[in-house]
Formats: sequence, structure tokens, C-alpha cells
Amino acid sequence: MNNDEFLDRIREKISALTDTPINLNINPDNQWAMSVELGDALVDITIGTGAIGYPGFARMCIEFAVASIKEEREITPFEFQFVLQRN
Repeated sequence: MNNDEFLDRIREKISALTDTPINLNINPDNQWAMSVELGDALVDITIGTGAIGYPGFARMCIEFAVASIKEEREITPFEFQFVLQRN
């Protein structure tokens, strides 16, 4: 699977888990970036390039995005720690 296919799967997974259309961006400057910007019609999610090389980080990005979308705000690192502990 190439990088574009992998990113498409991440996009599809987040959209399916939240029933929300998203725009997935890659931050080439910060490989560990994770951020969510909630908009009216589309959610902008930015992840670092580390998600491509490290599947565990990709999973964390998915969990972070899903939790933030469900809470309707970007969750804090402390809250995210609890999300990871539950799963």
C-alpha cells in the first residue's frame, strides 16, 4: 500500500467513525503534529508525517480526531490520555 492509499484509509476511517466529512492534511514540518479544527461543514484534521512511518502514531491520530469530533472541540492532552487508556 502506498502513502496516498494509507492516508485515504485514515480519512475514511475517521469519517466512518464520526459520520462527518473531513479534510485530512499532512504537516511536513512537524512529524508528530495532531490538530483538529472544527468548521461548520468540514472538519480540518492535520497530522504529521510520522503517521505514515509509524502505524501506532496513525492510530493515535485517528483516536484523537474521533474523540475531538465527538466532543465538538479539540480535546486536551490530559483528556486524550484517558481516551488511550480506555482503548
